[in-house]
Amino acid sequence: MKHSSMRISLLAAAALLLFAHATAPAAPGDVKASFNIPCYYPSGLASDGKNLYLADWRSAKLYALSPADGSVLRTLDAPTLKPRGLAFGRDRLFVSDDHTGFVYALNLESGIVDWSFQAPGSGAAGLAFGNGRLFILERSSKKIFTVIPEDGTILSYFDVPDNACESICFDGRYLWVSNRVADEIYMVDPESGMVIGILAAPGPYAAGLAWHDGDLWNVDFQNRKIYRLATKGETKYRLSDTREARVEYLWALNNYGPGEVKDLVLNIALPDELPNQTLLSDMAFSIPPSSTGADAWDQNCAKFELGDVPAGTKKAMTFHVNARVSAIRYLIIPEETGSLRDIPKDIRASAAGTFPKWC
Repeated sequence: MKHSSMRISLLAAAALLLFAHATAPAAPGDVKASFNIPCYYPSGLASDGKNLYLADWRSAKLYALSPADGSVLRTLDAPTLKPRGLAFGRDRLFVSDDHTGFVYALNLESGIVDWSFQAPGSGAAGLAFGNGRLFILERSSKKIFTVIPEDGTILSYFDVPDNACESICFDGRYLWVSNRVADEIYMVDPESGMVIGILAAPGPYAAGLAWHDGDLWNVDFQNRKIYRLATKGETKYRLSDTREARVEYLWALNNYGPGEVKDLVLNIALPDELPNQTLLSDMAFSIPPSSTGADAWDQNCAKFELGDVPAGTKKAMTFHVNARVSAIRYLIIPEETGSLRDIPKDIRASAAGTFPKWC
């Protein structure tokens, strides 16, 4: 009976751990799923709303993939020898060639190109379709062009966020742009080109991007995997590079004269628990503080009454604490934020009342 009870307890604990893992909120950039791809030189990625489409620029093949497990549903020849960018719109799969600079509108039912046009430049690397427009990431000019999808007429353009940008996709409101060198993916305003947010890429060579089923999908050229990435959720930040460290703070006053500093009082802010910072020990001071407590903004502070400092002398104070610290990166979706009026009145008055504001 005792062993049976222990077994039940262990099973219950395991079930709780599995439940906690399954329900943990995803952070921006977290990998929700991944699978291997059927080719060695992946480039463009796109979605028709049901399946994913992947281009291989070496074999000039296009693959229709199941987003559930990456299984190949269909293989067809690309309409060009070096397929690079993919985007779905107008019931066609648009395919770009970054050697010739042509863009082809491929009819997936017939496998025939219904029309084609010359992109604005020979390096048409990335494609995205949205709001009846086609976006072309052109590498030689390092610009993203908005064009009419039937003939390539340029409507507008802006500079890419970085010279190593590789691919783009459209989520219905924003463009997402991959950077193969910095291993980053940018959320970009499609009208101004302004970078709204940045995600860490899941692999070492972020290539094609697609928006499918409410998530961002990225194929990595080096890992030869497709990743499904979270962009929205309860957690607005992602932690990385977590490490444990001893953090030491030094404050010093050198009085070079000629007069004496009278009744020196020092007030310093003390480290606190933060999303990317966990204190592992008590703070150790070289000089005990006269008092500690919260200031008007609820910041934990310490006060030191250091007395007089004659000319030609020095007063110093140190403290240290052990902590677990991480790099933190937020992804703020503009339409999910409120206005200044949404900030509680007391917080608005104390925290924002004396500072300039921009909108």
